[in-house]
Order: sequence, then structure tokens, then C-alpha cells
Amino acid sequence: MAGNDLLYSLLRTCQAAGGWGIVLAVFTMGPFERFFSRLVPQLLGKVSFSVYLLHVPVLVTFAYLFGPSTWIWPVVLTLILIVPVAYLFMRFVEAPATKLGRKVGVLVSKRYPQLGFIERPIRSLLLQPVSSARDVM
Repeated sequence: MAGNDLLYSLLRTCQAAGGWGIVLAVFTMGPFERFFSRLVPQLLGKVSFSVYLLHVPVLVTFAYLFGPSTWIWPVVLTLILIVPVAYLFMRFVEAPATKLGRKVGVLVSKRYPQLGFIERPIRSLLLQPVSSARDVM
């Protein structure tokens, strides 16, 4: 058992180090920076939260439709369809809900000024495309 815990900890540490390595490479190395500033990686970044929200329901739906005898077709169909479905979800559900939430936030802050509404949220700074590491620092 102790060996498995050690292996698990080592794998998680390597996973975290690899993730940070990718982040550093994107911000400091030209080829990575150019790659991640292109259309497809930018689109995948925009829909990533919707993919996270929808991948299990889409996979389970396909698994239910195909039955318990096969697992490959539900996985393949999910991989093919998840990005377009996530884009539609982001466009027609997530974005309008975010817009509504901001409007409600403004109305609540006017009604209850003691809550202290921030006029320009920090999140708006994060949504701007980054052209180089100098823009971040």
C-alpha cells in the first residue's frame, strides 16, 4: 500500500510540474507563444469550461443510447461532438448567464451599496488576449 501512495504522489508531482512547465513555455518561448495565440487553441481555451461541464452528460447520453455492450462508440462520438456542443453551450447559455449575473450585480450594488461592487472586475483583464509575456507582467 505504501508503495502505491508514493507512486501516486510522484505522479501527481510530475503532473503539476509538467503543467507549470507548459505555462512557463507559453509565456517565455516564441514557438509555444505563437502556437497558443492561434485560432484553435484560443477557441479551445474559451470553450474549456463548457467542455468540463458537458463532457460527462454527453458521454453518459451516448453510453445509454449504445448500451452496455460497447464503450468505444460513445467515447469516439463524445470526442468528436464535445467541442461544437460546448461552443453552443458557451454561446447560448454560459455567456448570457454571465451577462445577466453582471446586470444583477449592478442592480444589487445600487440597492445595497454597503456590499461594495467593483466597477471594473479583475476578470475583465483576464479575458483580454495576451500577445506576449510583457503584456502579463
